Amino acid sequence: PLKWHKQLFKYAKKLNIKIFSSPFSEESVKFLEKINCPAYKIASFEMNDLNLIKSVVKTKKPIIISTGTFNLKEIKKTFNFVKKNGSKDITLLYCVSSYPSDDSEFNLNNIKILKENFKCKVGFSDHSLGSKISEYAAIMGAEVFEKHITLKSIKNAVDKKFSLKDKEIQLYKKNII
Repeated sequence: PLKWHKQLFKYAKKLNIKIFSSPFSEESVKFLEKINCPAYKIASFEMNDLNLIKSVVKTKKPIIISTGTFNLKEIKKTFNFVKKNGSKDITLLYCVSSYPSDDSEFNLNNIKILKENFKCKVGFSDHSLGSKISEYAAIMGAEVFEKHITLKSIKNAVDKKFSLKDKEIQLYKKNII
């Protein structure tokens, strides 16, 4: 929820952690600009929302786009739109949009395909269990990683099943570097 953002951004700044957010509306971009969001991530289901994307590009900040449910032609359309509207710092994330994703659903060659077709940073949005698929994604050239995390004490989070719990993020990071 947006109401959590001010406190989260303040806490991250205190810990010297880079923090950014995924807006889902033009209004949320305006809100995030007020709290100095340094970058924006477009969730895969919003990749074709060109009004939202245009409002993010206008900020002149880095944009990370998750490609989850889209084919290469659709990704090209969005990528070209972002470049045409002036964005220079673009990262595409290879993503399988199932939650959790089964290991058999991944084709990590898509990381290389994205790199070859778009000549930009390419990363991996990981909804699998654990870190094994991200380790392979790193080998394939992924430079940016998205992984859900939560606290063990949280009982009913929608992403709890495929999220790393508590300090598991440290092992995840160690395994992909």
